[in-house]
Amino acid sequence: MNLVSVVDRWSKEVPSKPALISPEKEEALTYAAFKKATEHFAVALREMGIGPGERVFCLLPNSPEFVISFYGTMRAGAIFVPVNPAYQEHDLGAILLDCTPKLIITTPEKLAVLQGFLPRLPQSRVVLVAEEAQEHLSFSTLLANREGFSFPPLQDEEVAELIYTSGTTGEPKGAMLTHDGLARNAFNFSQTMKFSSRDVSLLMAPAFHIAAQTCLLNVSLVSGATVVCSGWNLHRFFEAFSRYKITYFFGPPTFYIQILENYNPQEHDLSTWRAAFSGAAPVPEEVFHRFQKTFGFPIIEGYGLSETSPVVAHNPIDGPQKPQSIGRAFPEVEIRIVDRNDQDLPPGEVGELITRSPYLMKGYWNRPKETAEAIKGGWFHTGDLAYVDHEGYYYIVDRKKDMINKGGCKVYPREVEEVLFKHPAVIDVIVVGVPDLLRGEEVKAYIVPRPGKEVSVRELKKYCRANLAPYKVPRYIEFVSSLPKTVTGKPLRRLLREGEKEKAPVG
Repeated sequence: MNLVSVVDRWSKEVPSKPALISPEKEEALTYAAFKKATEHFAVALREMGIGPGERVFCLLPNSPEFVISFYGTMRAGAIFVPVNPAYQEHDLGAILLDCTPKLIITTPEKLAVLQGFLPRLPQSRVVLVAEEAQEHLSFSTLLANREGFSFPPLQDEEVAELIYTSGTTGEPKGAMLTHDGLARNAFNFSQTMKFSSRDVSLLMAPAFHIAAQTCLLNVSLVSGATVVCSGWNLHRFFEAFSRYKITYFFGPPTFYIQILENYNPQEHDLSTWRAAFSGAAPVPEEVFHRFQKTFGFPIIEGYGLSETSPVVAHNPIDGPQKPQSIGRAFPEVEIRIVDRNDQDLPPGEVGELITRSPYLMKGYWNRPKETAEAIKGGWFHTGDLAYVDHEGYYYIVDRKKDMINKGGCKVYPREVEEVLFKHPAVIDVIVVGVPDLLRGEEVKAYIVPRPGKEVSVRELKKYCRANLAPYKVPRYIEFVSSLPKTVTGKPLRRLLREGEKEKAPVG
């Protein structure tokens, strides 16, 4: 199974039905037009010598161009590499140099950030989504009419996409997801969430993220539904419901919190909304109950990982909902809760959640050591601590890693620390996650200033903004005289987190 062939079926059954709608551009692509655009894109790739196994690096916001690039790359048998547009130079360079793409698709603004890496990538051509591409190719030229090229059938077990995730060191790792894994995860999600071709989905979660791809974009297209493609904005959210009669939405808890805070039934018509899904971070119980009371149906909460295409579990749409639970195992997924020796634990006991399924990645790109550490005997070790109840519902308790989950965005303390360590006025630093009602967690840095050096919170935040993605910048900074560490020098983050209960953050 692959996404391209499933979506092609809808181009025959409902050729004139809108597949993608862009409110900002006031344009729609029918299923027939979408198929043709991806065919032209795929032929253009082949004409440039880009075929099976070659990488296409895509640094674009939510847009029809992103979706055409995604499906067109898969149609050509090449590997799609979507990247977070919020990433700064360090992150972008690490991914570029790791995947060594044959093609880079981006905007003029983002190209300026990538420019310094291009001399090290002589094989990479650049395509710009812009009216004036200057010395580079324009995206529109890729969609020019091209005929007469036939593509061999896609191999289900081949890599379709590299989804970059960070390890405990903060270094990016590319999870190699297959055509079959992506398609089956989306198809089964369509069944469990009761999708149909009558659905109209609103894509506002970032499309570079595997959760937004599978749990909104792909599931909608394999179901013959319509996707309204935009970026997160409350005004556009309410306007889209009124204009397009949206039936389905996916987003992190932060989106739902803002929706609840701003929803006015006298002003906003959300009567067509039938289902909402969240899986990037835990939904606060108060938000869960408030949402159900307001709209008459629950937020379906689930759990997934970049390495698993991504859905591993979710609460049933028409069965008992358990707040704070990630639900039951997804179709074709096996889940175990194990101790440190990989021995199964009984219900109620906390251990590491490990999983096995046909959706599992083939491994990490160019990282056999990390692959062997993560996948043992066919089981992926998530690093998440969890337990299962007697009814088969799973609960995430904590993370073995110190990763900060800020509204569904992963922030690794060491990465932020490494940036702050480079500031001349900083002699020591520990970064932790602190509770935050809106985002689940916020980033806080404890800093020991260098003697004789003057530095302000404002200056350090400005420094971080220049070197980190916006969501990684510490919201809180506190100056301290010393930091808790073990005798071997390892930071005792737990003590700092516990201390947050006793004092208010500064910054």
